Amino acid sequence: MYDQQNLNNQDETTYQIQQDDEYGLPEAEFSPIENAQPVAAAEPVRQKREIDLQPKQERSSWPIWAGIIILLAVAGFSLYYFVFKADDEVVAPRITETIQQPAPEPEPEIVDEAPVEENWIPEAEAPKEGGITTITEKTGRYYVIVGSFIDGDMAGDYAKKLAAEGRQVTLIEPSGNKKFYRLGVAEAASFAEAGEELEDLKNTFGQEIWIVRY
Repeated sequence: MYDQQNLNNQDETTYQIQQDDEYGLPEAEFSPIENAQPVAAAEPVRQKREIDLQPKQERSSWPIWAGIIILLAVAGFSLYYFVFKADDEVVAPRITETIQQPAPEPEPEIVDEAPVEENWIPEAEAPKEGGITTITEKTGRYYVIVGSFIDGDMAGDYAKKLAAEGRQVTLIEPSGNKKFYRLGVAEAASFAEAGEELEDLKNTFGQEIWIVRY
């Protein structure tokens, strides 16, 4: 019996020694192996989509019609105001006043006076003295006639007027079948000289003068 007790003590000591051989490792827990059951994959869940089967309501067209009506109203008002009403208005004429500036006064020009010659004095022409010469007989000379009168008084008045202008007048009285008084303002001995006098006197008495040999 003593041996049996020693044997048990020895076995217990051996078991304790075997347990102490882990040297601080954590104690492992052992459990029986279970058969793994296959797990079925979860089916995807389909989301339900609600479809609105009601017909869409048509957009209201009243804003478009309202805009058209407003545009027509504005156009009508503009037409009335700028066309018809403008014709009725009376436009006052524009008065433009032009102010004329006074013209500047010209500066006086300084003119150097020419030296006056003390010794030269222009002589005034003496007025020509006129006169009337009446002839009743032929002289054979050529006269430049400026007028012919049937009345002696008219011939005398015109002769006095010409004499007052400083001309020498020759009054030829009627003779033979000549019934006219003729007035000559120049005389010459030849027709050529009388012709020269005629051309000079045309500037004063006109083209209706002529030459008479008496």
